[in-house]
Amino acid sequence: MKELVNEYDVQEFQHYSRIFSAHFGVLVIAGPFLALWGKWYSWMLFGVLFAIALYWGIRVEQLKKKFDIQTYREIVAFFEGKKLDELQKATEFGKRPYQKTALVLLSALFSALVTAAAAWILHLLKG
Repeated sequence: MKELVNEYDVQEFQHYSRIFSAHFGVLVIAGPFLALWGKWYSWMLFGVLFAIALYWGIRVEQLKKKFDIQTYREIVAFFEGKKLDELQKATEFGKRPYQKTALVLLSALFSALVTAAAAWILHLLKG
């Protein structure tokens, strides 16, 4: 029964992660197009897309908190149905601030690159 619950937890986490990733991808790709469109309702549409992505991001973060998985190693162990021992858990806890900072910076860089690429493509299409 314990393995069944763990398998359900893993499937739930993967499901929410996929939904969040899809919505975030749509937001990142649609953002430059909506910004160049420049109409007031394009900003409202962007706000709706942002709110949806934010909702699913919060759901994923709630599950990460519920299952006490924050670092990459903890998430991989969780997907494999394993738990880290106390020493590994303490080591991963010490890494969390650095990994969170790196994740934010890499996410910002990725978003900026995708937005710049989309804006460049739109500029070429208009010109």
